[in-house]
Amino acid sequence: DRFNFLKPKKMILLYRNPLDQIVSLYNYKIKQRQKIRHPRDLIKKTINEYIRNYLFIKKNKNNPKVFILTYEDLISNPKNALIKIIKFLELPLNKNILSKVIESSSIEKVKKTERKYRSPIHLNETNNKVSFISSGNVGQWKKYFEKKDLILVKKILLNNNIKLEEFQLSNN
Repeated sequence: DRFNFLKPKKMILLYRNPLDQIVSLYNYKIKQRQKIRHPRDLIKKTINEYIRNYLFIKKNKNNPKVFILTYEDLISNPKNALIKIIKFLELPLNKNILSKVIESSSIEKVKKTERKYRSPIHLNETNNKVSFISSGNVGQWKKYFEKKDLILVKKILLNNNIKLEEFQLSNN
């Protein structure tokens, strides 16, 4: 159990819908020059780890030491998400700088900073020039996955008592 191992006073758990998570991982691996032809090639390789993490999150949904946040909520309303995180951590809230904090950590601002310094914020030996940041959009999976892919993901999730409908799959 992560709580027993890490012994945190508080923990923030962030998760994304599994379909966009797979596409995001695909984009990351491509930028690391790994040879993957399509996000569907990652479904069977990565979904079990996703499920393990998601089940841990569900198990802790009523734990007062845990704050659970979806990536989709963070993207759609970063101000609200940040305020909730600050309150959960019992930190002082300075509303005067809140919008500047949000702006400075936006995908657009980070990409601009990477261009300015000609270096990505995430470096490794194979990726010393390319940003690993992609669009960050909710629903990007629609460009990649066909009905058969959705059926496979739904089946694997259901085998673990998880329904795809538990997740926000688009901005609609």
